[in-house]
Amino acid sequence: MTIQQIYDLALKMGMKADPRGEAGVKKYLAKIKKQYESLSASEKKYFDQTKLVDPYADSSIHLVDKPNAEVRGVMVGVDIGVSELLLAEELRDRGEKIDLVLGHGQFCQTRRACACGREFDAGAHQ
Repeated sequence: MTIQQIYDLALKMGMKADPRGEAGVKKYLAKIKKQYESLSASEKKYFDQTKLVDPYADSSIHLVDKPNAEVRGVMVGVDIGVSELLLAEELRDRGEKIDLVLGHGQFCQTRRACACGREFDAGAHQ
């Protein structure tokens, strides 16, 4: 699977299991889209556009330069933080096939990022 396929599947499964129902999630996303469309051009520059398709701020895969890259290895955790990202980087340097770090928790919520390979996102998105 590619990073994009994993992301899309996670969203699909999340929406299917969401207590709001798929219709409720779509209604929420429509509300976010309306909010986005009401922003000025300068405000839109700072808007996290993944919110338009991903209603789950605490569980996300942050896509970087290669969303269609094939994933050979994944490191998964709860409350992923900087130390886990550094561990993933170190393990990669030692030959482990870690192409993606998937996380759930506060770090992802505040950064909407975990990491993909060596291409860590330096900017906050919320």
